[in-house]
Amino acid sequence: MQYLQVIDKKLKEKNISAKKMLSDLNYSHNLITQWRKGNTPSLDKITAIAKYLDVSVAHLLGELPDGISKNTLPNVKNALLATPQRLFALKSGVNVSAADRLKIGKYMNCSQDYLYGYDYSECEADNNADYSEMEVVFLICNVLDQCAADDSYKILQLQISRLIARNINKKFGITCQKLLDNHGIEAEKLKLIFNSSIDMSGYGFNFSDIMRIMDDYKILPPDMFKEGI
Repeated sequence: MQYLQVIDKKLKEKNISAKKMLSDLNYSHNLITQWRKGNTPSLDKITAIAKYLDVSVAHLLGELPDGISKNTLPNVKNALLATPQRLFALKSGVNVSAADRLKIGKYMNCSQDYLYGYDYSECEADNNADYSEMEVVFLICNVLDQCAADDSYKILQLQISRLIARNINKKFGITCQKLLDNHGIEAEKLKLIFNSSIDMSGYGFNFSDIMRIMDDYKILPPDMFKEGI
């Protein structure tokens, strides 16, 4: 498990014991032991440990560079599909913290009102991110990977999906009809996503949809998630 190797390496470099780190983070003293036995870590704990060790989530999960390019796309895809990221699938998505919503809004250039479904207009761009690009890519993929357990989460997934649809349409000319003809995504879902109206009744893209589009069109995650070139 790559992330355990990185944790061990960084703790040794900093001359810190695992016991002290877990105590500082108010986590169970046997947490890492549980991970070594095969238990799946949660993304919030992985994120907290990455911050504690002063590395990005991307580096912790796969020692990837924070920058994303055509050359690193295969590694990025492997990291997105790897443990522990993909093992979060099919868990119920209920709460996304205010801090994470701010990261998503800033990265995708939209207001918090838009993500909550209160504002239906496009927003001004703000590309001054103060966090790892891979960190927020993992965050967005994780949001899309969950089964929405309430309307707030479902709306967040739908609004993120509408921003993705806007971006791939503007940058690559990918239309609702193209995806409908070639990618097996449900027609009702696509029509709802590509319609920027106030209708919040359905579902957005899931993780598999995103990976399929990324594969078929050789699109980098930032090109899907960020406005502009």
